[in-house]
Amino acid sequence: MRDFNEYKNRGAGPESNSSNETVAANLARKLVDWFNKTKQDAENGDAEAQFRLGEFYESGFPPAGQDPQQAAYWFRKAADQGHAKAQVKLARCYYNGTGVEKDVSQMPYWARKAAEQGDPEGQLMLGLLYKEGMGLAADAKQAVYWIRKAADQGDPQGQHHLACCYLEGKGVPKNLEKATQLIRKAADQDNPESMRLYGVMLADGIGVNKDLPRAIEWLEKAMQHGDEDAPELLEKARKKQEAAARKKQEAAKAAEAQRVRELLEARDTSMETGAIIAAVLCVAALLAQTWILAGSHNGLLFTLLKMAAIAVSVIAAAVAVALFLGSFSESLGIPGGIAGFLAGLVAVILNGYPGAYPQVKWYALLAAAVITVIMAIVIIVKKQRPKP
Repeated sequence: MRDFNEYKNRGAGPESNSSNETVAANLARKLVDWFNKTKQDAENGDAEAQFRLGEFYESGFPPAGQDPQQAAYWFRKAADQGHAKAQVKLARCYYNGTGVEKDVSQMPYWARKAAEQGDPEGQLMLGLLYKEGMGLAADAKQAVYWIRKAADQGDPQGQHHLACCYLEGKGVPKNLEKATQLIRKAADQDNPESMRLYGVMLADGIGVNKDLPRAIEWLEKAMQHGDEDAPELLEKARKKQEAAARKKQEAAKAAEAQRVRELLEARDTSMETGAIIAAVLCVAALLAQTWILAGSHNGLLFTLLKMAAIAVSVIAAAVAVALFLGSFSESLGIPGGIAGFLAGLVAVILNGYPGAYPQVKWYALLAAAVITVIMAIVIIVKKQRPKP
């Protein structure tokens, strides 16, 4: 088998070249035959052939070649016979001065003829002429009337311009919902202007929920379909999306910081409450021990007071331990927590030890009370200080 690359470098060979030349020659001959047949039919008065021949001359279709005068001539021939598409083409020729002397006043005449035959291009053209007051008096209601007729036939340009009327409130009451529906219909038919406008509406939240990712998607489509304004708007939408992402991140950070502040505030409040409880209980135990020392050492009262002193000392020590453990995440209550824990522990041991002297127990409780009161004051003062 011959190597493919060698074959490619050598070319397709004489037979293949000959075959290609034959195909090209046959195609050229068919085009000439088609052109000649169309021209003959046009000269015989066939309106469709006249319109098609005008398009040949307008586009430069071989073998006609581009000839604006001939294009306008044949469009006029077809238009005079009531060919709606030719009437629209002729109106454009008068607007642009292509093949005829520019005459905007001729546009409404030919546009109306096409529009009254139900041609959507003619209807849209007539509506826009009414909207802009071009060649006739401006009339917003007539503009909407004719533009709507084109839109109702599914013409994307008609849908686009009718949507603009609803957006601006010209000729109809302003209605963002209808405008959005029409723009989306036109955009779905690959109308670049509508794709761009729908993207802008999504980016700014006009008539729809703001959706930057979808806005970017539609603006990219508009750019791909050749809309000249889409690239600049696409860049703006992307910058908006980046700014929104940064704002979202900042909001998340702020929310997390607020959550941490609330947790710290709740912990500090718990520590403050615990410190106060520990101080109150130690003072209560001290008072109970004082009462014991001042009264009788026998009987039920002595037993009850002793049990109360032990109980409040145990509770005070437990609170001090909880406070001590809870303060490890910050230096707020560590010194007081340690001191309160030790003082409460000593008070519990001495109160529960039968051989301890009552005076020693009293001094231990006094120390615990003093330490826990100081601890509570320090915690309260620190809590009240403004945090950075």
